[in-house]
Amino acid sequence: MLQEIHYPTEDVTPERVLLGREALEMVVEAIADLPARTGTCCVLHRFEGNELYQHCRELGISISAVEKHIMKALRVLHARLEAD
Repeated sequence: MLQEIHYPTEDVTPERVLLGREALEMVVEAIADLPARTGTCCVLHRFEGNELYQHCRELGISISAVEKHIMKALRVLHARLEAD
């Protein structure tokens, strides 16, 4: 017999949906506020899952520069999320 412990479910409530949408909007706005290259590096790496060498090829910059842009983006996003 199947028990819930084997197949846990999460309740999708209107409140959870709203909170998720608000968090997503906050992240999208924070990324939009980043300098263009920093935002591009962040999106390519965190949301599209590209490897660093792919960023370098696409943007024509070094791995070190890509890493610095990603770290800058993460600091800004973290600060923005902590503030709210």
